[in-house]
Amino acid sequence: MVIKGNARGGPADLAKHLQRRDTNERVEILQLRGVAALDLAGALREMDAFGAGLRTTRTLYHASINVPAHERLTPEQRAQAIDRLEAALGLTGQPRVVVEHEKHGRGGDRRVHCHVVWSRADLEHMRAIRCDHNFRTHELVARALERDFGHVRVQGVHVERDGPNGERIIRPDRTPSHGEMQQAQRSGVDPQTMRAEITALWRATDSGKSFAAALEQHGYVLARGDRRDFVIVDRHGEVHSLARRIEGARAADVRARLADLDSSRVPDVAQARALQQGRQLARQERSAEPATAPARKPERETRAGQGRATAERAAAPAIASAAVAAAKPARRPRAKDVRSPADPAASVVRGTLRGIGRALSFLEGLFSPPKPPTPEQAKQNARAAAEQDRADAFRAHVAEIAQRQSGITDEARSKQRGREQETRDQAARDYRKREEDGRTR
Repeated sequence: MVIKGNARGGPADLAKHLQRRDTNERVEILQLRGVAALDLAGALREMDAFGAGLRTTRTLYHASINVPAHERLTPEQRAQAIDRLEAALGLTGQPRVVVEHEKHGRGGDRRVHCHVVWSRADLEHMRAIRCDHNFRTHELVARALERDFGHVRVQGVHVERDGPNGERIIRPDRTPSHGEMQQAQRSGVDPQTMRAEITALWRATDSGKSFAAALEQHGYVLARGDRRDFVIVDRHGEVHSLARRIEGARAADVRARLADLDSSRVPDVAQARALQQGRQLARQERSAEPATAPARKPERETRAGQGRATAERAAAPAIASAAVAAAKPARRPRAKDVRSPADPAASVVRGTLRGIGRALSFLEGLFSPPKPPTPEQAKQNARAAAEQDRADAFRAHVAEIAQRQSGITDEARSKQRGREQETRDQAARDYRKREEDGRTR
């Protein structure tokens, strides 16, 4: 059993992913708990609205429970697995959504896994429930469930690293994350294949400049990252962590190898994406050329030779034009080149007539009855009105929830003030009683 998950935001994107039917044979919503909405997208938006007052945008916790194709979870086992994972993560009683997917695996078999989304908003204390060390928690729950269900044990990287003979088990290779798998679906490039290719380039070079040149030759662009020093932008504009694409290399190793690069001359992610987009358009134009077009002669010149050839090609038209101009005799000015005194008046008249024509066209469009919308425009207007109605309803729902949360907070504060006042009154009564007892004695 493999459990993956992390805190996240973006309820609309998550709902779209959980309801995808192009990559799943079956999508079934099993549970909507603690929400008023009756659909998945509305439930996730409502759970995200619960955390509107939190100091984080990652108001949801999304986890997936996966088992091999030959091991299926019964409904009772699935419910037990979800409840135990919920308790281990500290999300007991939180609003949640459970969705089950069935899809074809890599070997052609049918695999069933479930997704669970919880709300992280603790409305009683108005804080986000922490999710520290969640990867270790996932493995602890998975190993315990494997023993209880009699499933085959999966070797993890965080817990139970000792083998049956007491020897330390080598940490398994890191599997692609969910985001990397989504990148692979968008670009069609397998993460493992890309990792092997870039690792080979890394081992075949010995400096940052040679490594960047090798990446350029193979269709990649080395760029400056926003959170990392360097990233890779592939042919489809997807951004990848450089250290994660090199087998056996750490971030410090990458930083030391690329120390000879001038970071100011390395493009950022936006520039690298624009460069890859330009290359892709050029490839499409070359592929769209007719088959009868003459084949281009391959250039085998050095960089200096290429620069000289480019300069000569650029200067050739100017040189040819200058030679032709020098060879031709100076021609006499034609009659139409000599402006007559009446030309300014004619220009004014023409400009006035053009202005009057534009004004008449504007007035005609202003007072003419509007054209009826086409069927397609009518459908678009209806869809826009429906979207606006849904947005208004959602804003009203969020405002109601915020008002409810504000009322709960005000009530809790008033109770706290009442308890504090009662404590002060009791202390004053005790003090007066002690004074009276002292005067009596």
